[in-house]
Amino acid sequence: MKFRAMAAAALAATLGLTAPASAQDPAKGGDLVVAMAVTLPSVDPHASTGVATRYVSAHMFEGVVTRGETGDIIPQLAASYEMSDDARTYTFTLRDGVRFHDGSTLDAGDVVASLQRMKDAGVDQGVMALVENLEAVDDLTVRVTMSEPHPTFLDSLSSPRVIVGIMPEEIAALPKEEFKPVGTGPFEFVEWVPDSHIRLARFEAYSQQAEATPRDGFGGKRTVYVDTVTFRTVPEAGAQIAGLLTGDYHIADQVSPQDVPRLEASDEVSAVKVLPWYMVHQTFNLTKPLGADEYFRKAVQVGLDLEVLLDFATGGNYVLGHGWQYDGFPYYSDAGIETYNLGDVDKAKELLAQSAYDGEEIEILTISDEAALRDYAIALADQLGKLGIKTRINAQNAATWSALRVERESWTIIIGGFGMAPSIGPFGMLRHFSGDGSLQGVTFPEIEDAAHRVRTGLTFEERKKAFEDYQAGVLGKAISIRAG
Repeated sequence: MKFRAMAAAALAATLGLTAPASAQDPAKGGDLVVAMAVTLPSVDPHASTGVATRYVSAHMFEGVVTRGETGDIIPQLAASYEMSDDARTYTFTLRDGVRFHDGSTLDAGDVVASLQRMKDAGVDQGVMALVENLEAVDDLTVRVTMSEPHPTFLDSLSSPRVIVGIMPEEIAALPKEEFKPVGTGPFEFVEWVPDSHIRLARFEAYSQQAEATPRDGFGGKRTVYVDTVTFRTVPEAGAQIAGLLTGDYHIADQVSPQDVPRLEASDEVSAVKVLPWYMVHQTFNLTKPLGADEYFRKAVQVGLDLEVLLDFATGGNYVLGHGWQYDGFPYYSDAGIETYNLGDVDKAKELLAQSAYDGEEIEILTISDEAALRDYAIALADQLGKLGIKTRINAQNAATWSALRVERESWTIIIGGFGMAPSIGPFGMLRHFSGDGSLQGVTFPEIEDAAHRVRTGLTFEERKKAFEDYQAGVLGKAISIRAG
């Protein structure tokens, strides 16, 4: 089967892409090859927030609930669910007869074990932080009890940012290093060669939802036509483009805007521009002396011309924005906007003179196989140099970047992108700057309190006000700067 190639000039942070209607009904068969710029760090859906893990694991694993195309919470492995009036108890009734890739049948014990695994060892334990008890009421009923009212639990549980994938109870009980990728999704694992490729095959026994639940975002009736899909690690943009034009790759996930005219000149390739993709951010390591110095952080915050940085990094393919939600989304707020894109070099130098900075070189950590983040770091180093700050760029592949981010041994500023998290409401953003696993490594009582109120507020108005306080705290203390 021949595929028309597609190049993503910016990768969707929204929940799906609507493809042009085909002139013919789709037919089964064919091997789809996707060129993926970012190195795959893990196939364990509970273990990574990385975009590459999400790309792959979303095809193999499903959750109790998921998100539809417009962000609505919809059942997936659950047939139905309900929340108690006091927002402390959630009851899920599971679909009957759902099969795992190993041939076993889904039951409540598998769900309880998988949710417990996420609570005990998941990368985003905040999803399960208020869960007090998990109970298999019967073979197809799961009851989740909270330690206090938690009206936003379904928002977190359904988030595709970290897929709370359900796996067989026996696998959920294994040590993380012995994890096996067995889920209920429409594709099953075939092989993974790190730094090369991962191959999945159509799961012939996949338990589709009923005809009455049409395809909707990550859920609904999902139909697989291709025999296999292979995600290949292709960090070089030039290699992605060459592979598209020769037909070696059918989809490329990261294409420079400058290369779009060349691709569009071909009859074989379509370029798709999608904004927003993700929020480019620079965050300070507050466990380091200079990162802990608020004068230093604010000197950087005040002095940057973010339009220049973003233009260099994206070739003009950007939108300015200051906060941790996209403009037009329900939780968007102007809180902290007074700190944004000031470009005041004189004020920045004045603040720098009040800081502990003494001419030392600081390290900027960025991702080498994401062109926009790599180039943003280059432009940032140039602007910091004009403020009088010496820098060294440490560009690493995504897996190494993730490890260094957590260790916090060397870097003072980290460059990254918040992709799915801000697209699905405020809850995915809370873990970045609050809790023991915060990106900056240090917590603040007022920010912790605001995050708690976002999770527990019984009304939208209460939760939105709490998120405004959270955003104002992060930006006001210059913990992190969203570029755009």
